[in-house]
Amino acid sequence: MSVESHFHTPPQEAARDVFARILKLTDFQVVGRDRLAFLEETGRSAIFAFFPHTGHLDSPAVRKAVPPNLRGKLLYPAAADYWHKDGVRGRVKAFMSSLVVPNFPMYRYEAGIKGMQEMTRKPIIPVGLIGMEQILPRGRINPALEKMVLSAV
Repeated sequence: MSVESHFHTPPQEAARDVFARILKLTDFQVVGRDRLAFLEETGRSAIFAFFPHTGHLDSPAVRKAVPPNLRGKLLYPAAADYWHKDGVRGRVKAFMSSLVVPNFPMYRYEAGIKGMQEMTRKPIIPVGLIGMEQILPRGRINPALEKMVLSAV
C-alpha cells in the first residue's frame, strides 16, 4: 500500500477539509505560496518545518497554506508519547488525530538525525506561523476566536 493511499483516502481528505473550516473564522493570510511552484513543476516532496509549534491548530494551518494539489503529499510527525500511546485510548486518539492531519509517530527523544534519515533527499521548507499562540494556548480546549489573526509565511 502506498503512502498516499494509506494517509490520503478521499474520506480522510474530506474530514480534513471540514476540520480546516475553523480557519475560515480567522483573518488567515498566506505569504510566499508562489515559492512552492518548483514542487508542483517537479513533483518533488518536501519537509515543511514550522516553528514555533504552539498548538493543535498548527498542522491544519500549514495544510491550509499549501496549495490544494500538494496537500495529498503532506505528512506530519506526531509526538508518539502523546498521540500514539498503547491501548484502546491511544489507538482512538491516533485515529482521531489522523482525521485532522495525516501523521506518523515520531519519538521526540530518539528522533534527531536518526529519525529523519529517510527524508534526507527532500528540500526543507521553513514555515513561520504568526499568531497561533493566541488562538489555542496550552491548557485551553476551545479556540479564542476573537484573537484569530494568522499568517503562514
